[in-house]
Amino acid sequence: MFPSLRRASLLNRASVSRAFVVLLFFPRRLNVTCAGGERKKVYLCATNSLLVATAQFLDTLALRYTRVLIERISFVVLVVVTEERTEALNYYSTHAYNCRNRKAFSGEKKCISKPHKLHAREAQQNTTTTKELPSRYFTSKMSIIYHGIKRAPKMGYLAMQKKLLMQEMVRKSSFGTSSLRTETNAFEETFFIPRENWATVEPETMSNAIPAIASCIVDGQFALSAKKEYKTFPDPMDKNEDSFLLVPEITREELGHFLQSRVAKTPKSGAHNAFKHPERYLKYGDVTMKLAEALRDASNVTYFAKLIQRVAPKSYAQAEAEVVVTRKFLENFTGDNVRFLSRGFSVPGDHTGQTSFGYRWPYGKVCIITPFNFPLEIPVLQLLGALYMGNRVLLHVDSRVSIVMEQFLRLMHACGMPTEDVDLIHCDGQIMGELLEQLQPRMTLFTGSQGVAERLALQLKGRVKLEDAGFDWKILGPDAKEEELQFTAYQCDQDAYACSGQKCSAQSILFAHANWMRLGVCDAMASLAKKRNLTDLTVGPVLTKTTEQMLTHVRQILSQIEGSKVLFGGKELQNHNIPERYGAIEPTAVFVPLKEMLKTRDNFELVTTEIFGPFQIVVEYDDSTLPDVLKAMEKMENHLTAAIVSNDVDFRRKVLSETVNGTTYVGNRARTTGAPQNHWFGPAGDPRAGGIGTKEAIQLVWSSHREVIVDDNESSKKNWTQPAQS
Repeated sequence: MFPSLRRASLLNRASVSRAFVVLLFFPRRLNVTCAGGERKKVYLCATNSLLVATAQFLDTLALRYTRVLIERISFVVLVVVTEERTEALNYYSTHAYNCRNRKAFSGEKKCISKPHKLHAREAQQNTTTTKELPSRYFTSKMSIIYHGIKRAPKMGYLAMQKKLLMQEMVRKSSFGTSSLRTETNAFEETFFIPRENWATVEPETMSNAIPAIASCIVDGQFALSAKKEYKTFPDPMDKNEDSFLLVPEITREELGHFLQSRVAKTPKSGAHNAFKHPERYLKYGDVTMKLAEALRDASNVTYFAKLIQRVAPKSYAQAEAEVVVTRKFLENFTGDNVRFLSRGFSVPGDHTGQTSFGYRWPYGKVCIITPFNFPLEIPVLQLLGALYMGNRVLLHVDSRVSIVMEQFLRLMHACGMPTEDVDLIHCDGQIMGELLEQLQPRMTLFTGSQGVAERLALQLKGRVKLEDAGFDWKILGPDAKEEELQFTAYQCDQDAYACSGQKCSAQSILFAHANWMRLGVCDAMASLAKKRNLTDLTVGPVLTKTTEQMLTHVRQILSQIEGSKVLFGGKELQNHNIPERYGAIEPTAVFVPLKEMLKTRDNFELVTTEIFGPFQIVVEYDDSTLPDVLKAMEKMENHLTAAIVSNDVDFRRKVLSETVNGTTYVGNRARTTGAPQNHWFGPAGDPRAGGIGTKEAIQLVWSSHREVIVDDNESSKKNWTQPAQS
């Protein structure tokens, strides 16, 4: 087998404009057969632990297909050569290699020693550097991604060729996926994948002139609607760019393709389980590792962050954080961690020979439906969780942002994911409902509005997990401190208005103790809210409500609830070019008296209506009215996130004991929004409640429990007598 390679960090990756990955061996010479049939002899020289190829070999890197025949192999090193113009690398190495007492060689002179008999440590001890190369040759021209020199076993040429020679050393070496495979390796190993290999959309150029065009995926094939009809979406920031995104409109007649795919035909036992194709657990661990490595590439992070910004405008910090959270999740489930997700247990039986085993079992064909607000994070985390447990997935992402997930699926294909495991469909809600009715997936994960969630639960006969809308509360406890005012106001501002309030965990209502109100927490929030602007997208378009709908809601509260008032905001954004179908209002807070909020059912329902925009309700309370606050929390229908901002242990215990929110933050730095790869994230108080991000969430949503009781005591047959029938 190949000597093990020691991993080293990739240098200057952000500056790479072209990348060629090649596996170099350290022989006496290489016979290179170029694409045109021309043969060249290439000699290599070495400097300590780094092999540097001469100009003749570097020239061949520009060829699309290069086959290398190796005569003698001793050492292995993998390098990445990067340069926008390959001819700039056309230099001769002047580093010399002194094989014990023999003469050094440089350039194309042939080494007269036998380097395959020289140990790497001896080579290092006997290395002589004659003349250093000019520094300009090493400026972003050569980086090491995997590096190591080991001595290979002594073998004859034919045996070495049979067992060690790569079937395809450089595959598509000009902007191609460099895949290194051996005859015994079942899966492709991809070390570096240029974005040109998988991306089909450039965020910066999306416009009416160069629209982004989405594709459906069926059985690993990218397809458009047969009628070539598209639904057009405008640039959320520029109403003049009214068709910068084209999404195929799948018709009722075309649903047959999805009903006949591998996903639709997946058995109830799944694509893999503890007894069937367990190697797929390892496969997905490998794919996940490559995906995580791809998202460590700064250029890929920027690519996805900017693509998110184009379709669901939010600040770059928020968009980048979405990519980072996704990458951290992937890092958590690399290698054997996918297999560990299906860890079971055993229990001794009640007689000799009996043992009970518990297994996590897949559902088979499943469906994921996700919203617009997190185009990458939510679908990736749920999709990978479903695949890890052995399911195949039909994926539907809100068409306004589905182009982001399509690009990520292309990256997943490039990283080796079995392409038939995921189908992606672009269609409206009615067509999706008809498809679900015919497909009848064994389990459906829905993230979105409560109304749609309830309809799906009925349509799919309860085979659902829900992360529905969240009207999320935060309560500021009695222990107000002036030194904590600025941080508390900052966190309230972030929770309510980051991503323009379009988070299912956004702070929808703030119960502020009178002590905090006297300190001026509302004034501090107002000063922070005024700093938000369209330039840096700290406030932006609202994709589910129009400006008029949100302002009408504000006017209705003011007219219906006595004592209510606008604390700040309540106006349309100035100097914007946001399309009329979307909303554009300033960060807004409306004060509502606690007594009036609870006065009638209509008042309560009006106040607790989720706007899903930069809008929040502020309610003041004191020690005597805390029971009324807890009563309001009990009446709320959504129980996703909550925050108890207090270090008062008795106060925290009281609120925690009377509430149910599935993700509750506690302490003087508590928040309502958080990173779902860092902890469990999901609602509570509903048997249909789903989760996201952790091992427990994946097991709950994407697998069920199966018990297998083994009873196989052969010796008991000898003395067995039939008992009386019962």
